[in-house]
Amino acid sequence: MMAKTRIKENERGLLFRYGDYARLLGPGEYRLWSRLWSPESAQVLVVDTLKTRFEHPRLDVMLGDDAFREAMVVVDLKDHERALVWREGRLFAICGGGRHAFWRVPYALEVEVFDARHGRLEHDRLEAIVEHPGAATWLSVITVEPWQEVLLLRSGQLLDRLGAGRHVFWEGSGALTSTRTDLREQTLDVAGQEIMSADKVTLRLNLVVIYQVRDALIALNQSGDCAKALYREAQLALRAEVGSRSLDQLLSDKE
Repeated sequence: MMAKTRIKENERGLLFRYGDYARLLGPGEYRLWSRLWSPESAQVLVVDTLKTRFEHPRLDVMLGDDAFREAMVVVDLKDHERALVWREGRLFAICGGGRHAFWRVPYALEVEVFDARHGRLEHDRLEAIVEHPGAATWLSVITVEPWQEVLLLRSGQLLDRLGAGRHVFWEGSGALTSTRTDLREQTLDVAGQEIMSADKVTLRLNLVVIYQVRDALIALNQSGDCAKALYREAQLALRAEVGSRSLDQLLSDKE
């Protein structure tokens, strides 16, 4: 007995014989031996091309079939490569290293391949890319406010100095770390300092330091925490100034 299989216009059939892939079936009607008579001889797996992406554990075997390969857009990526797959002008998928297959029909596809080792992703449709549901897996987004500067380091080496805006980098492009610096004017309170004057009078003093970081890289290289370093230097300076003067001198010259 024969069984009839119908494959619709938006479908394709994968014919297996005795469990092995045989060939690709296009739209139409096919008659195969009924499984009641020959349960292992022939099976057809019907897949929907509207889903665009094709995944199957035997993909590599199927790609050996010229007809199947012709029906697919194959994206073969090295470990350090990434790809953006656009479907009808809209971002459909972000792919990492490995082999990926997409049906050529019914949608028009465009593939862009990038080297993740370069780190930064620059693209004229960056906003659409970072809003994609899969972006968090493959991309790292750093947003810098107008009053900030971000130092981007890779394996301890300065990679870039980031100004105001949104900056996007590929994940897996190396061990990236960032240091964010506020370039606005800052106030540092050095409060409750007990210092002895030159004439042995103990005074309790407060100091207000107003400062601004002009170069974030110098601030990073000179100290792990420039605010703490400045606090310590302010304490030493205050002690030096007060400790060299008598109480009368301090009262007569409060500046």
